[in-house]
Formats: sequence, C-alpha cells, structure tokens
Amino acid sequence: MKRIKYPDATSEKIHAVWELSGRMRGRYMDRAIVTDGIIDSILSELLCCEEQKQNLLRSPLTKVSMWVKIQFLVAALDKLLPDKSSLCCELKKEADNMRDFRNMLAHSLLDVDLKWLEERPQDQIRLISFPFPKGDRESMLLTEAELSKKILRSDRLLYKLLEIQNAVHARAQERLEKR
Repeated sequence: MKRIKYPDATSEKIHAVWELSGRMRGRYMDRAIVTDGIIDSILSELLCCEEQKQNLLRSPLTKVSMWVKIQFLVAALDKLLPDKSSLCCELKKEADNMRDFRNMLAHSLLDVDLKWLEERPQDQIRLISFPFPKGDRESMLLTEAELSKKILRSDRLLYKLLEIQNAVHARAQERLEKR
C-alpha cells in the first residue's frame, strides 16, 4: 500500500488513530454481524423446516433489531427446545452485552482531540458518545487488550449459538422426516 504524505505530524497522528479505530472496531463488528446472521438462521429454522421458506423468512429478519431477535430467540428456545432452556438466561445476557457494546462502537465518535492525541498510548482509542436521554458527553478508552477480552466473550457466545443452531437443525430434520 502506498504511504500517504501528511502536511504535518498532527495529520499523521489523526490518520494513525483512525486506522487503529477502524481495525479495532472492525474486528468486533465482524463478530456482531456473524452473530446476527446466526440468530437469523436459528429463528428462520425454528419457524420453518423447509429451506426455501427459511430463506424467505431471513429477508425480513435482517430488518428486525437485534434486541427483538434476542427476546424472540430466548422465548422460542424456552418453548420449542426445553432441553436448551438452561442456556437461555445466559445467552440473553451475553447477547445483550454484545449488542450494547456493538452499538457503542458503531455510534460513538472517535476522539481526535489534539492534546489527547499527543499523550495517547499507541494501542488505545477514545470514543465519545452522547447517551440518551441525558445527552451528556461521555468518553470511553479502549485498548486492544480490552477489545481482545470482549472478542473472546463474543466468540463464546458464537459457539453457544452454533450449538443451538445444530440442535434446531436436528429438530427441523426430525419434523421433515415425520411428514
């Protein structure tokens, strides 16, 4: 990749923090997107056992908020797969945590305050948000090490969802065979 020439050191520092922010946020957002897709897949298979109908159902599911999907998934698992209900409470908490952190990453501004950029550790970004309803400015420091811990938690959630997806798929296959 061609290196950009900056007019001054400040511009280079701003670019460096933008690059780091993109890498850090992107790593987590990628997992959130995969998680959302797996939840869509589980919900569509819980509701329809035929693949063509599942695919049709996935389209409107992409328009539903993750909060609604999580609520529906937990309720559906509790009713339709009672042997997996022990995972429900834990799954809801982990999925809500993932959703909240994902929303914070997606909707916060990157702090490019020049004074802070001068003192900033190289593995750290600072995000600024204005939470509703107060609207007061809040900032959050995020290091690559902290992000890695959150990614590990999101990976554990993904593995639980894959386990549930396998159970839901097995249930759908049984329903098809009974027809």
